[in-house]
Amino acid sequence: MLKKDKIRLAIIAAIIIAAALTVFPIQGRVKLGLDLRGGAHIVLQAKGSPENPLGEDSLDRLVTVLRNRVDQYGIVEPQIQREGADRIAIDLPGVDDPESALELIGRTAVLQFRQVVGTSIAPPPKVERKNYSSDEAYNRAQENWNGLNAQFERDVASFQEKAKEDPSVFVGRDEDGRVYTLGEVYVMGGDLSDARMTRDELGKPAVSISFNRDGAAAFEKATEANIGSQIAIVLDDSIISAPTVRSKISGEGRITGNFTEQEAALLATMLRAGALPVEVEVIENRSVGPTLGEDSIHSGLRSGLIGASLVAVFMLIYYGMLGIAADMALATAMLVLMAVVVLLRTTLTLPGIGGIILTIGMAVDGNILIYERMKEEYRSGKTILAALDAGFRKALVVILDSNVTTLIAAGVLFYFGSGPIRGFAVTLSLGVVTAMFGNIVVTRALLQIMLRHRKAALFDIFGSLKFSLPFMKYRRAALFLSLFMVFASLFFLATKGVNYSVDFSGGVAMQLEFANPVDVGEIRDAISGSGQGQATIQAYDERNVLVRYQESGETARSAILKSLEDKFGAVTLQKIDEVGPVVGLELRRQAAVAISLSIAAILAYMAFRFRFRFGVAAVLALVHDSIIMLGVYSFTGREISTSFIAAILTVIGYSLNDSIVVLDRVREDWSQVRRIGVTELVSNSINKTLSRTINTSLTTLLPVLAMFFLGGEVISNLAFAFLVGIAVGTYSSIYTASALIAEWYLRKPEKR
Repeated sequence: MLKKDKIRLAIIAAIIIAAALTVFPIQGRVKLGLDLRGGAHIVLQAKGSPENPLGEDSLDRLVTVLRNRVDQYGIVEPQIQREGADRIAIDLPGVDDPESALELIGRTAVLQFRQVVGTSIAPPPKVERKNYSSDEAYNRAQENWNGLNAQFERDVASFQEKAKEDPSVFVGRDEDGRVYTLGEVYVMGGDLSDARMTRDELGKPAVSISFNRDGAAAFEKATEANIGSQIAIVLDDSIISAPTVRSKISGEGRITGNFTEQEAALLATMLRAGALPVEVEVIENRSVGPTLGEDSIHSGLRSGLIGASLVAVFMLIYYGMLGIAADMALATAMLVLMAVVVLLRTTLTLPGIGGIILTIGMAVDGNILIYERMKEEYRSGKTILAALDAGFRKALVVILDSNVTTLIAAGVLFYFGSGPIRGFAVTLSLGVVTAMFGNIVVTRALLQIMLRHRKAALFDIFGSLKFSLPFMKYRRAALFLSLFMVFASLFFLATKGVNYSVDFSGGVAMQLEFANPVDVGEIRDAISGSGQGQATIQAYDERNVLVRYQESGETARSAILKSLEDKFGAVTLQKIDEVGPVVGLELRRQAAVAISLSIAAILAYMAFRFRFRFGVAAVLALVHDSIIMLGVYSFTGREISTSFIAAILTVIGYSLNDSIVVLDRVREDWSQVRRIGVTELVSNSINKTLSRTINTSLTTLLPVLAMFFLGGEVISNLAFAFLVGIAVGTYSSIYTASALIAEWYLRKPEKR
């Protein structure tokens, strides 16, 4: 073994050992989301006032501010929905102690910078005999305390009288007990543009703030007028501090006080998210179980392991000894991914699992790309080691292009998205990076060693299928089929619509108590058998559960209760409420904006790296796939829930990856276009990559099929979306994008 091979293996081994020590024992190290683990369930009662009455607008703004606060705090995939006429239900994943969340979501967080009109003396500390050496000294101190305390009480009485005479005057205390009378409000929290935890000159936690244009101008004017005087910083009618202004301040400031780091971070979070538009009261606060239930979680894990095993076996059968390197690279990538998830404290949820499934597909796809290019180079007459170098070099370009576009989409989704969109984007981004590590570093190191020492054993597997199919001969029939499927999908969407789950449309929430301990999976089966569709079920304990379902009315409620009573015996209905959607209008709008911007960013990148027409063709293929997926759901009547968001994003990533492989080969062979024509060039490019396309589709289908048949009701719904997406995405990468390019250049040749 060469010295550089030993160094590569040592580095990889060190990374694997470090990752394994980070992940194992896995119990308690991976932070699970509400759907997998459970968390805190909090219900807030909104309260209006004569100055700020309770209405639809104020409740919608309340939901938005609460969602912003939770997102800013770093809780991934919260569920926030209206419940009844004046309540908001909040489910926070992974929060074991619900009390810890109340400080974040329950405070009004109204920030003011106000004029200090008057300041009392500090309340004198009480005199204790033990602190004095004699009775005489103690008596003198007591007399002094009486005088100071009387002065303090006179100041307070005077301030309170002034406040009665002038309603604009506010009387408040700071943390030391000093009393202030405050006058004009100079700047409000709504004028802030940012707030971050920082430290003051003494290293104590503080909050640095910056203002928008209007706020900066008002703050500068206020500080200039109060040099040498105090300005009070007031939060929710409590005076945090009243620093003396030393000079004019423009644009930025700092809030200091006796903060702990956690208090400063919470204050910064609340100030960034904004003040609650109305007061709220906590009327329910408890822990809940996972929404998927233990049955779905166990089924999902079992199906995932079986699917991954099938992928490993396929790679061994098809690629022989090279499959060992691919399987080891895949296992390393998955281990490193889980280690990064643990280190970053990333919350793993069902959409996140969708990102991991896509990661498995991309990790294997990278190896398939490398191996197929190695075969081509070997058939052209190169030695095995030369074929290895050329195969890696040429495949690396495609791997980078496909992964960069995926990272662009994930970055845009994270920046502009919220809730489940962000959770998916984080897991997908981490998966892309770890998959590239497995492809480029681990596979290369293993193959260098294997090909040097086992040339004879590896030689035979370099034979492979060669295709010579006239794909572009049928391009117009394929485009017609694509248009037919798109218009059929739009027809079904227009006439039948889509079957939104309670996540999107809202519905009914019932709090039930069973006479005996029950299992969440059995409850789900019973409700499904009643004909009311899929329900979201959370367990408070072994006998009390919360059931959310879509169809309202007495008929639906009676059907569900009857099915449960038939299966479990006596069931007590403790509470029933109409609930709003978990994925509200604002979240849907954010998702739409995020997806649109990611597609635009992908188009720009592909126009830069390829050709503008190539980028347009790939994006049209994405739109084609998304519309057909929605059409299939409309036609079959399957419910669209929050997991569908993850599914369609996963399919977009898969389809884009597939299209780029074909388009990259078209770009590579473009110099032949004058000699053989664009249709033959595109057909040849598809044939050269067809083996890779088939193998990647199979290796992605294997874990998805395992999920579909073995994953249980909830997981199988996610798997169904993947199945549809893989089928449509594979078709569109072979025909839709390629046929569009061929037609475009035939009708309007490129100027030379």
